[in-house]
Amino acid sequence: GRIIRSEQISSDDETNFTIDASELAKGVYFVSIMNESGEKKTVRIVVE
Repeated sequence: GRIIRSEQISSDDETNFTIDASELAKGVYFVSIMNESGEKKTVRIVVE
């Protein structure tokens, strides 16, 4: 795989955010999120 997009998001204590997938081709993508403590979470999304 390859990195499609990389963003730094200021959360301001928010736990929800939206990913605009309208420009992505149909397929399976993995989204990795890392917080300031270095904890990383990866989720799989499907764009149809």
